[in-house]
Amino acid sequence: MTRHFIIKIILLVLSLLNLNDSFSQKTWDFAREAKALPTINNKATVKGFPFEKAIYTSKDSLNNGFRVELQDPSYKIISFLLSYYCEHCDIWEKVIYGKVVSTENAPILKKIKKGESLSLGFFKVEKGGKFYTLPETVIIVTD
Repeated sequence: MTRHFIIKIILLVLSLLNLNDSFSQKTWDFAREAKALPTINNKATVKGFPFEKAIYTSKDSLNNGFRVELQDPSYKIISFLLSYYCEHCDIWEKVIYGKVVSTENAPILKKIKKGESLSLGFFKVEKGGKFYTLPETVIIVTD
């Protein structure tokens, strides 16, 4: 990865954390609601991958979609924001309800290329009738 691309990923994460004006109103409201929830120490990952802040994977492993899993499966994923970033394109974002990301709810998966990334953030999870949020996970496409 180039230094320029890494800087852009950092700027993307910072913009998501700061809730800048580039979000749509719906996304702004969604993110604001998630940020108001208490953060728990539970990690998310793509099924079959370790629970790390950054996941490195091939384009082929994402082509047909994926399932998000939690380190503590006693929590239920209600929703999260899936964001796509590439070096020469606009940010694409979509609220995903549940834990399955498919080409139907995220058609951007068909276009992913090496060096691009997806961010899973602003989680809303539930346990015992109470809602929480989780730290963000980034998926970086390696080939």
